[in-house]
Amino acid sequence: MTLWELILRQIRQRSLSSTLTALSVALGVMLVSAILLLQDQMERHFREPGEGYSIVVGAPGSALQLVLNAVYHMDKSPGLMPLRVWPELEANDSVALAVPYALGDAFRGYRVVATTDALFDARFPHPAGEGEEKLLEGRPFAFDREALFEQLEALGARAIAEEAEEAHEGERDAHEEVAHDEDAGEARDEPAAGGEHVDEDVHEHEDEHEEHDEHAGEARDEPAAGGEHGDEDEHEHEHEDVHGGEHGQVVREAVLGYDVAASLGVAVGSEIEPTHGVEGGTVHEHEHLWTVVGILKPTGTPVDRVVFINLDSFFSIEDHAAGALLPGTDEAGLSSVLVFPRGGVHKAILLGSLNRRPELQVADVSEQLRNLFTIVGSVDVLFLVVAILVVILGILSMLVALYNTMNERRREVAILRALGARRRDVFGAIVGEAALLTALGAAAGLLLGHLLVLAARGYIAEVAGFAPEPFAFLPIEAAVLTLVVLGGALAGLVPAWKAYRTDVAAHLKPLS
Repeated sequence: MTLWELILRQIRQRSLSSTLTALSVALGVMLVSAILLLQDQMERHFREPGEGYSIVVGAPGSALQLVLNAVYHMDKSPGLMPLRVWPELEANDSVALAVPYALGDAFRGYRVVATTDALFDARFPHPAGEGEEKLLEGRPFAFDREALFEQLEALGARAIAEEAEEAHEGERDAHEEVAHDEDAGEARDEPAAGGEHVDEDVHEHEDEHEEHDEHAGEARDEPAAGGEHGDEDEHEHEHEDVHGGEHGQVVREAVLGYDVAASLGVAVGSEIEPTHGVEGGTVHEHEHLWTVVGILKPTGTPVDRVVFINLDSFFSIEDHAAGALLPGTDEAGLSSVLVFPRGGVHKAILLGSLNRRPELQVADVSEQLRNLFTIVGSVDVLFLVVAILVVILGILSMLVALYNTMNERRREVAILRALGARRRDVFGAIVGEAALLTALGAAAGLLLGHLLVLAARGYIAEVAGFAPEPFAFLPIEAAVLTLVVLGGALAGLVPAWKAYRTDVAAHLKPLS
């Protein structure tokens, strides 16, 4: 009889005890495997999608909740922040891009986010590219700033809408004024030939302006060739939108994340009808349709599970009238603004200035992710310690079971010795039995751990916002299997030593 045959024979003889011992090891390894798998996938789920984002500005509250809501499209929005902050940020020299978000709707279980065409800027990280490069098919939705402010005025936010518009246009005027002052300064610093023509040039320049104004007035008074339709045609041409609409006129268009389009079977050209109430309120239909004009490329991030609509169309819905204004004010509100600073020290400058504003919550995305990993990591360590303790208890229970059976197996060991088995063969058989039981338990535990993640996949997706891949095996799992088997073999040393020291003559006496 070979050593392995002896080991298998011993396990079969005590099949119930062996099964329970292996099962206790399997339960511990199952917990360890599931925790390691979820920890790895959750960290990748939050770390990779968060890359490329810098600052999120929103209503006062939890900075972590703000990041989870704006970047990962999880949790509820902390509330409304003043809409006027958005054009202020656009006008800030430290800001490269500001992307506003307005929430409150859903489409067949997927969150609807209203935003601007800044979503298709190259600096917005997911998907990569610019404009139509971000799209798998179709085109970006149309956004009309003029239509947006008209909708805000219609909702009772007239003063705030005007202030916001002025803040946006003020930056443009400021740049033009600076450029004009620089040109004027250069003109003053460079004297004309002969040194006497500067005043003459100024007077000539003023005369040219007067003459130009006179001609402009005549042009306005004279109808275009062909009758009165000249001005109308020119007006229509000036206000014609690149997508076929007119400035100031709301066009309801949507761009879908890849998962939304794939799971619901929605194609470009389809019409969708979002419902109001994603934040947990009463859900009801808008009775307005949005035309799907594009589908984003797959990114493997939460962006894939979002429906994006143009911001001006969001505020054109009567259902949003009550929620469009900050409570107790006539200020229009947004859910958040994603801010992408310029390089260098601009991020620090922005954080310093924004943190001094009590009406805002400012979240540094990288800092909040570190906080999240610290919190989650602490919980993971706690669960991991509990799981390791379960594994240790399983191995100890096996040690106790083998040790206790040695009193019953002394005669068996003595017979084996009398038949020619050496001490080391008996020693190896006991250690091998312990190692084999732990190996079987550990292998079963790894499989059960992945099956546990598979069973909990739907619940995890609903609660944590991501669906883990249940059969993504980790290199560390091989190390866990090896350590558990070694632990089992070490546990078998104690009963094996007891068998090694068995007195053959004393245990071969006839049983009385």
